[in-house]
Amino acid sequence: MNTLYHSFIMNFLTENHPEVLKTINKMYEPDLSKIHAVLDCYCAFVGINPVQIRGEYINYKDIQHRYKAISVVLRIFQPEKLVLLKTKVKSSIYKETLPYLNISNDTLQKSIICACNQYDLYSDFKKEIKQIANYYLIHSRFNSN
Repeated sequence: MNTLYHSFIMNFLTENHPEVLKTINKMYEPDLSKIHAVLDCYCAFVGINPVQIRGEYINYKDIQHRYKAISVVLRIFQPEKLVLLKTKVKSSIYKETLPYLNISNDTLQKSIICACNQYDLYSDFKKEIKQIANYYLIHSRFNSN
């Protein structure tokens, strides 16, 4: 039910107040300690248990969720990485993300590459990432409870 509610809010803003989303699109989060909150927000938004995106060996559907969650993290904390694929990911993003996802550095690197490629290639993927990132930014700034 939450997923439907969150999608409704974001679609309402897209259709009725696109200027709000344009402003939000320019925001980014400088506090990297909030990466855990972003990953939790992603899972809540799509209606999955955070355990599903953790660990080295997960099923294909959950790997796709992991790629999307990583893309949301990059969109919020280092948006230039999604546009300029050659840009290096900040080491502090690795430091905060690795323990949450409970994966190796190599797996995270490969997941970031796959996430960035999907963001670059698929417009639906990109749209969903922007929607979830915007939701997080709205939620974290205006609904701090």
